[in-house]
Amino acid sequence: MKYNIKRNGDLPVLYDSGNIVKRTSWRNSEIQVAGMLHLTPTYVANVVKQVTGSTAGDCISEILIRKAKSLLRTSTLSVQEISDRLGFQNQSHFGTFFRRSVGVGPKAFRTGGE
Repeated sequence: MKYNIKRNGDLPVLYDSGNIVKRTSWRNSEIQVAGMLHLTPTYVANVVKQVTGSTAGDCISEILIRKAKSLLRTSTLSVQEISDRLGFQNQSHFGTFFRRSVGVGPKAFRTGGE
C-alpha cells in the first residue's frame, strides 16, 4: 500500500490511491498513524512537521476539533455519541479536550457559543 501526504488547508491528509485513509479513533496520535502506514512514529512526525510546520499531535488535535465542531453543528448526535465516534475514553475527557481547545464546552458550543 502506498500513501501520500497532501495539504488540505493547513492540515496534512493521508491518501491511499486518492482515498482519504479513515480512522475511527485518532487518540493515540502518531503511533497509531505510523503503524497504520507501516512507518516509524519518528518518520511520520518529521514528515508532518516538514509539510505543515506543526507537530503531528497538533495536527491530529486540529482534525479532532474540526470534526467535533462539524458534528456538533450539523448532527443530532449526543455529546456522548460524538465523544465515542472520535475515540475518546469517555465524555469527560472529550469535554476537557474540547474546552481547552475552543474555550467553551461542547454543549455551549452547540448552542451558539464560539
